[in-house]
Amino acid sequence: MIMGLPCSACPVPQELAIHPMRKLALSVVVVASSALILWTVIRSGGEASSGDDPLFARTAGPESAADASSSSDGKPLLPVEGATADRAPVAQAAELPPMSEPTAPVPEAVEESGEAAIEVLVMDAARSPIEGAAVQVQGATLDLQAMMAGRAWLRSGSKTNAEGLVSIVPTVDGLVRLVAKANGFATGSSEPFDVAAAAGGERVEIVLTTGGSVVGRLLDIHGAPAADVRISLQLTHWAGSRTRGNAMSMGTTKTLGDGTLLFENVTPGAYNLYVNSDEEQVAVIPRERVTLEVREGEQTVVQFADRLDSFVRVTGVVRRNAEPLTHASISIGHADRSRGYLGKKTKTDKDGRFEIILDEAGAYRFQISAGESSVFEEVEVPQVENHDVTISFETGRLSGRLLDADGAPVEGMEIMAFGSSSEGRAGSTMQSAQSKAGGTFEFLGLPGGTYKLKARTIPIAAGRFEPLGAPTHPLLGSAEVTGLELHGGDSLDDVELQLSAAGAVSGRILDAESLPVGGALIEFQGPTPLDNSLWKADSSGVFLAGGLRPGTYMIRAMQQAQVSPWVSVSATVMTTAPAGDLVLQTGTFLEVEAVSTTESIPDRIYVSLLDVDQRALAQEILQNNRTHLGPILPGTYTLKARGVSDDNWSTSQVVVVDGEPSQKVQLELPE
Repeated sequence: MIMGLPCSACPVPQELAIHPMRKLALSVVVVASSALILWTVIRSGGEASSGDDPLFARTAGPESAADASSSSDGKPLLPVEGATADRAPVAQAAELPPMSEPTAPVPEAVEESGEAAIEVLVMDAARSPIEGAAVQVQGATLDLQAMMAGRAWLRSGSKTNAEGLVSIVPTVDGLVRLVAKANGFATGSSEPFDVAAAAGGERVEIVLTTGGSVVGRLLDIHGAPAADVRISLQLTHWAGSRTRGNAMSMGTTKTLGDGTLLFENVTPGAYNLYVNSDEEQVAVIPRERVTLEVREGEQTVVQFADRLDSFVRVTGVVRRNAEPLTHASISIGHADRSRGYLGKKTKTDKDGRFEIILDEAGAYRFQISAGESSVFEEVEVPQVENHDVTISFETGRLSGRLLDADGAPVEGMEIMAFGSSSEGRAGSTMQSAQSKAGGTFEFLGLPGGTYKLKARTIPIAAGRFEPLGAPTHPLLGSAEVTGLELHGGDSLDDVELQLSAAGAVSGRILDAESLPVGGALIEFQGPTPLDNSLWKADSSGVFLAGGLRPGTYMIRAMQQAQVSPWVSVSATVMTTAPAGDLVLQTGTFLEVEAVSTTESIPDRIYVSLLDVDQRALAQEILQNNRTHLGPILPGTYTLKARGVSDDNWSTSQVVVVDGEPSQKVQLELPE
């Protein structure tokens, strides 16, 4: 443009004029480039984001206050048909033509890359195909390393066409499962299968059920709508199963302007819903947990307490050794622990004062924590509008030295103090400290009680699923002193802990090509279950396990779907025994399914796999009558099962593992 004139009115110098043929060629280039960009946008729009975890239900979450409902009739906000809580219907979210072809690589591209595509069919409960379902590949290995690593999505999802079909190219070998997610349905998955077997022409089918929804309306203690409060939903039991496992997060949302909340497409099952109000909101919106059950295709309404009539505001002060205890954490639960975890928390201010709202009058258990010290106090809260309480207690000091088997001081080892109340207070105390130069240690702020001190090369709290690295003191075992009486406000000094002598075991992990395997796990099974431990090799495949009591240990290495044979090694005090090289082999995952000639199968069945020496190699509790055990090397094993109920029963059968990546086993239950 020149001074606002359109370009058509601009004079063009003769030397800059474009020849008609050149103009035509330039137009062709521009049109081709635009088409290429548009095709790229459409292809990227058809792929599921790799960050969209299909195990998380879609949640409502307005981006601004303008998204909140303006209704004032006090009814819960219900989802518009075909829409989510904070977006237009999904089909209208992106103006793209309906997808009629799968977005997975075309057969020619698959053949050229040397990868085998798996055909996936996604259907609803009536066996009708579901179009636009996102399908993703998830590793199905159930070894310890995979459990600790958590879910790892191995490929962004592809979407089904009008026939409910899509082609998937897994990027991993071994055992996998496919997970599908579609609008209006609960997330579903296939049974684990071997990639190579499925790529041989089998079609993998996934059936999705209609999800449920969760709605509710949250009010503050004054009866006003509680807006912008974070709500989280956690699955505790799958539908049709009473087996309780680790809580699985199914999504988070925030209440709208009128206090309503909404979760859509929720997988049927039992849930905990948490009100996660922040520190400023706690004064009028208590943190709380609500248990609920979501059924297929049904709406579950969250029933919150009547805040105006039942809540009690509790204020108070905490004093330790007659001085205000500042910035201490206070966790509050029911005095009757059978009522479960309450989840109420607050803190004392600079004057030792606190304030919190409790659901109802009753007996509560206050845990006051300052640093590494905790004190438990039972408080009776009456049914009044406001209740003030004073919590006052005295603490003492406990100190001493940590020595090795020869009486030399040991520095840098963890020491645990376990105490039980002897001064009329409810609860117990646990505190840890590190030994310093000269082996000295000190515990401060301990309430009066009877104490036990323990030190151990293998950490006290180390569990089966917490692998350990090389210990600082591999040839030292444990030490323990019991019966230490400490009175509030007093000091108990010169306590001496002497560690026992222990043994260590070292070795190296190799693969089938004799190359070192870094980060592999090494399982130790000792003379007793208390001697079992789990260790981790370094980046060069070398491991060192220490603090072992004298005796014979069975050890093996594991990494993903690979496992080594069991090796026997003897631990001797003050020596490091060589375990040699542990060579990994590809193992078999057993898909165990309980079957019975009777009409019903117990809700909870505990199964274990034993080798010829009757040593337990794997243990699981069946969920929905199924579980997976492994990896297991080829051989003959005994599969045992027993009921986990009042009418305990047991059965066993022989299983021959053939060495295939996966193998189905039917567990026949007694009549």
